[in-house]
Amino acid sequence: EVKETVDYTVRKGDLLSGIITAYNEEFAKQGQGRITLDQVKQSNPDVNPNKIREGQVIRIPVPPKKL
Repeated sequence: EVKETVDYTVRKGDLLSGIITAYNEEFAKQGQGRITLDQVKQSNPDVNPNKIREGQVIRIPVPPKKL
């Protein structure tokens, strides 16, 4: 279960899958786990993952550090 989130403001041309990939690359550099589309959906129950728009703020779950 994810406890912490960070806000991300959608930019023109962003796709949710690309946002998740970019965050996972950054989390990996910091020794953290990966996030999934399902986790992002759970953190944003009011967001349609297929219709994100520029300027929209979505919550990105922060995975725990790997032990």
